Amino acid sequence: VDEEPVGGIGQPGAPEILGSIEFDESVAAFEGTWVPFEDGFQLYLPSQWTQFDLTEEEQQAGVLYFAGDASGGEHAPYVSVNWTYASEYNDLNDVIEELAAAGDYEVDGILLINGIPCVSYSSSTDDLSGVVFFHPMSPDYLFIIVAAEMSSNIDTQNSILCSLSPY
Repeated sequence: VDEEPVGGIGQPGAPEILGSIEFDESVAAFEGTWVPFEDGFQLYLPSQWTQFDLTEEEQQAGVLYFAGDASGGEHAPYVSVNWTYASEYNDLNDVIEELAAAGDYEVDGILLINGIPCVSYSSSTDDLSGVVFFHPMSPDYLFIIVAAEMSSNIDTQNSILCSLSPY
């Protein structure tokens, strides 16, 4: 039996949701700015962050956006937004299986972030956390938001990941 996509995200079926997050910018760990993406979602990022230019190589590797604290500090936080084709993924459970099989990631499960079903994962080795979700208008693509330098910037990075919302 086919079910309606959850939250209009283009994912067939209803995934098992661990929890739900509703972001309120007033509780963010920083003063920020909403950054919209033409693919139908947005993120709330620190206003003082810099958006970095992408090389052709980075773009070909699926990086759409890269921004962070340009102060040059040893543990300066940054975020990247990446995409990949979703042809080998039937649903978010397939994403969980792949991340778990890679062995480098701790997979939290599926969270509903501002109405968007996402796989939440982290890597203590790489000091990052991320979320993976289907394209808001097409199940043909997955987006991956990676927040790096987590251990030194946990409040900022968690606020950013929790701000993912439809645009």
